[in-house]
Formats: sequence, structure tokens, C-alpha cells
Amino acid sequence: MLRGKITPALCINLDEYEIKLEQLNILTQKMSSIDWTIDSAIQFCRDQGMQVEDCILPKFATLQSLYDDLNTFKYKDMEDIISICKQQIETLRREKYDSYNDPYKNHINNILLEKNKQLDAFVAILVDTKRSDNYLRSIVSQLLQLLKGLASNVDDLFEHFKYGNKHYVIFGKNGAGKTTLLRQISETIFQNAIVLPADRIAMQSSSNYVGIYTNYTLNEMLKDKISLMYLTREINKRTLDSYDTGTNKNNVLRTRLYEIFSSLGLDRDIIADKESLFLKGDQIAQYSMNDASDGEKNIAYLIMATLLAPDDSFIFIDEPERHLNGALMRNLFDKLEAERPDLRFVYLTHNIDFVESRKNVALIYLEKSKAYKKWKFKKIEDYSDISLDVILGIEGTKKDIIFCEGTRSSIDCKVLECLFPEYDIQPVNSCEQVKLNTKGINGKEPLFRRKAFGLIDNDYMQEKEINSLRDDHVFAIGYNEWENFIIRSEILENINKTHLNKDLSKVKSEVIEHIKKHGKNAILSDFITKRYTKMLYATKLSYSSKLEEQIDAINSKNKTDIIAEVQELSDKIDLLTDYDQLVSIVPAKMLLKMVAQGIGLASDDDYVDLLVKHLKQDGGFNTLVKVLLNINFS
Repeated sequence: MLRGKITPALCINLDEYEIKLEQLNILTQKMSSIDWTIDSAIQFCRDQGMQVEDCILPKFATLQSLYDDLNTFKYKDMEDIISICKQQIETLRREKYDSYNDPYKNHINNILLEKNKQLDAFVAILVDTKRSDNYLRSIVSQLLQLLKGLASNVDDLFEHFKYGNKHYVIFGKNGAGKTTLLRQISETIFQNAIVLPADRIAMQSSSNYVGIYTNYTLNEMLKDKISLMYLTREINKRTLDSYDTGTNKNNVLRTRLYEIFSSLGLDRDIIADKESLFLKGDQIAQYSMNDASDGEKNIAYLIMATLLAPDDSFIFIDEPERHLNGALMRNLFDKLEAERPDLRFVYLTHNIDFVESRKNVALIYLEKSKAYKKWKFKKIEDYSDISLDVILGIEGTKKDIIFCEGTRSSIDCKVLECLFPEYDIQPVNSCEQVKLNTKGINGKEPLFRRKAFGLIDNDYMQEKEINSLRDDHVFAIGYNEWENFIIRSEILENINKTHLNKDLSKVKSEVIEHIKKHGKNAILSDFITKRYTKMLYATKLSYSSKLEEQIDAINSKNKTDIIAEVQELSDKIDLLTDYDQLVSIVPAKMLLKMVAQGIGLASDDDYVDLLVKHLKQDGGFNTLVKVLLNINFS
């Protein structure tokens, strides 16, 4: 839904705007050097061309609170703000204004118009010949307004929105000030920034409602507890205005509301009267929107807010997933973004499903500084090399990160959380994800301000591969899998000693015998799968007339190499009689349960739970396991 658009031109003359800023700067510098008293105030007014008459002089004696305000005014803050405004002018001169997208052009124009308007009001005081005591009062009043109006505390955020047609996701840890940020955006001079709060109460009437039309702004409508009533009124008003101007019926807002709602597959349609909404289906009797589900109310609210947003606006939506399931959520926001391609949608959420459902988005991390109402923003535009859930998760801590394979319930994650509490342990799906995330975070260290390390299973890797990964801060444990590592002799002896103190020589003999009789084929099969996969993964082909020859040559080499490596491992298994050497190369998932039951535990889970318990309670044992792991992340 795009009405006739006019590309916004730069709204003010930058040279004139800069002259006014300099006038303000000169005057405030002069005022900051004055010790304000009756005599200095009179002299200041005369220097400004005021005619201070004798009959007015006694009035100056009653202005002590005004002198106090002038002495304590934050002149340095004003000086800093003027400097920032001048830098913005230089940026606008240096960069081509036409290269900005239209929403950002509107944003810049709104900022400039408001600041220029306040500067005009201030400059007008300087040439006014009103009474000098009132002149001083006006100076103080205008300076306070300028101190607030010239500052743009959230301008850094809008800086990220300059170019292109992307949408955005803002996320940040708890306490970053998300709610305060949105409140400031909705209440300040950003006329083309619409805010849909997380605690939106979508109702259309209340018991104490008084039927008087209030001339609310759109942001005020969206925050009101009877927001649906105000939005419905505005939809109807603009629909009537469209009819008056001869707009095609298919393009009026009420028709667009009906069509978008009906297209969502809810098996019911929406109907609007003068200020109320109703729902009705083929087999469903009409009912008031007040009796609808939270999801239905939220959908109507989101559609109307999007339709009513000014052209080329930013629309901030806090917790967009609220009261919506996955498929409906994706469908709704796909349609809203398509309906208003002129808008920049800015979503504030930690919901990974929602973020992954959005196309063409950039991530912006929100970090509140120690100063009130001050924020820092970091744009994460390319996250192809880092898992999205990792990005949304790691900013909740200032610790360096260790990535491992699996989930929170995996053995490696449980053990690492005990061994390295000074790190943030982040489990990810696979070995490849560990590598990608580790390299991705370290490649953007100025952005994330922390280091990442990876820890993966050995999986029959060769020494060359292990050394190469170490250069990227990814480490392989000395055992084939974590299940091998936690049943090595030193760990097993400690667990056994603190439990039933069984005869470990018997347990170990049974493990060795099992490996020799039943485990060799399993070991070799596991080895073939993992090694041959790595060979294929490392294969590089190029398209040419000799492609078939390349493939044949690679297959021949891989065949020779894998057969040789398998034979070498087979001979090694035949020769080995040591428990730890055999355990280090076995796919130990098949051994952990045997070892656990051998020392009197019911299951492998009981063994892991006992291990974790002693790692938490016994500092000496914790240190021993860390030494056995033999990885220095620092």
C-alpha cells in the first residue's frame, strides 16, 4: 500500500543552520564566563542591546533564583552538543543525502526541522527589545529547551538505518534499557518512528470510557488501553478521506485491513463499524473483538498500526511474537512487510524462531552504558559464519566462550561447566558449528569484545589436522570421544573409590576382552566412516574437460590411503593389551555402560551424574581432570 510518494529533499539550508549554532555557541561561551549577580546581569543585558531602564533596576534584585540557574547551567554540555550538531552538518555535506533511504531522510529532516525551529526561537530573543528582566528569563527557558532538544541520545541507533531496504532485529541482555529506549523514541521528536510496546493492551472499549474524541498521536493511540477503538476510528477516518479524494476502493485502509486479516487462514473475517471491531466466520456467529483471543486482538492491532504508519517510517515492534504461533507469526509479518515496503521494520526480540523467519534483516545489539538514557549499539549485519542462537545468547555474559559439541545435557558441556566456570560454555550442534562459531567470534573480536575457543572430539584426526585447528583456537581432546575420556583409569579409579570400591582389574579385563572379541569391527567401521568423510570433505575439484580424470585420480588415492590406514589401525588393535590405549580409540558409547555397571552403577547416566557431583565437590579431583584434559585455553 503505497500512496503517491515524494522523495524528501533536505529541508533546511545547512549554512544558515550552522550560523545559528555558532551564534548560540558564542553566547553560551560568554555566559559561562560570567559570575551572575545583579550588576553582571544588567551589564549583560546592555551588551546585548537591551535598554535597561531605571524603573526596571529594582526588579533585578528579585531574580536571585534566576542568577542561580545561570551560574549552574550546564554550559559544557551545551558546548558538546553544539559540536556534535556541527559534526552532523559536516557528515551531511560530505555524504550524498540522496544516497540515504527515504525513512532515514525523513528522520534527518524531522530532527533538523525541530532543532532549527528551536534555534530560530532562541535567535529571536536576541533581537527582541522586551524588558530586560523578562529577556533573561527567556534566555534561561530557551537554553533548557535547547539542551534537551539539540541532544539526540538515540541517534546512534538510527545511524544504523541509513542505507538500503533491510529490516532490523534489536536484542540485548536484561537491564539494557529496551523499554526506556522505546519510550524515549515514542515521546521525542522522531515523528516518523512508530512504537508498538510489548505490553500492548488491545481493547476497544472499557467500562469508564467517555465518548469524546481525543486528538491522539499514533504513538499515543498504540499505548492506550483501548488502543483498538482509537485505531479503528483512525482507519475509518482515513478511509472516508480516501473516498473524498477518489481513491480506488481496493486501496482504502479498511479494505486492506479486511483483506490482510482474511488471508491469514483464521477461518473468520474482521468487520469494522464506526469505532468497534467484530469477527465472523461461515459457521461462527459474529462476536466482539473484546471477546476474541489475545492472538486475534494482537493481529488486528499489528495490521492497523502498520497500515496507519506514516510513509517512509520506522516501526518498532517489541516482542513481535507475542500471542502468535510459528506459522501464523511468519505469515502475518511476511504480509505486513510486503504491504508496506516503504517502512523499516525494527523488531525487538530474543525469539530465535522469529528472527530466523525474517528475511533481509540485520542484527543490532543494544548495550546500555552506566549513564542514564545512554545506549551503545553494535550492528551485526553478516552472521552467516556464526549460529544465530549463539549471537542472541553470548551477549548475556562478559566471559570468554568455550564452544563444544552437543547440548546442555551432553557430557562435554556438563564437565566443562565444572572445570572452567570462568568461561561461558556454549554447546552447538556439531563439530563444524564449533569451528565456525569459534572463528566467527574471534574474527569479530572488536564487535563482541571477547575471545572464543572450541573443544571437539578427536574422531581419528591426524596430527596435521589437530595442529591446524589449534591455530584457530579449536582444540581436540586426546581421546576419540568424551565417553572415552571419562572412563580413563585415573578418573575411573576416583569414581570407583568414592562409590562401591569394586575390583577395577576385573572391570578393565572385561572391557579389554570385549574390545578384542566384539569391538574391533565396530572400531574399524567407525574409523572408516569418519576418516573417509574427512577425505571427501578435503577434496577440491575444478570443472574442466578432465573432470572425470580428476575424480578417478582422487578416488584411487583415497582408496589407497583409507585401506592403508584401516590396516594400520587393525594391526594396532591386535597388538594393544593396555586398557587406556584401547579405550582411547574405541567408540566408547558402547563401553561407558559396561564400565558403569562394572562398578555397581545402574546406568551410564548414573556414572556421569556421579562424575559431575565429585567435580563440583572435590577441588583436587577437579584439578586432576583438568590436568588430564591437557588443554590450555589461555
